[in-house]
Amino acid sequence: MNHLLDQQIIEKAKRRIGFKIHFTIFLLLFPINWLIWILTDTTYLWPV
Repeated sequence: MNHLLDQQIIEKAKRRIGFKIHFTIFLLLFPINWLIWILTDTTYLWPV
């Protein structure tokens, strides 16, 4: 039973780390897309 609990804790930690990694990438790429749009042709709003 204790081994099962340890596995569940490890899986939860892995999911949390995965979420944090993906969220960080999102936070980095979102402004980069807007910056590219601002520095190039702004006639069509493609980052949205």
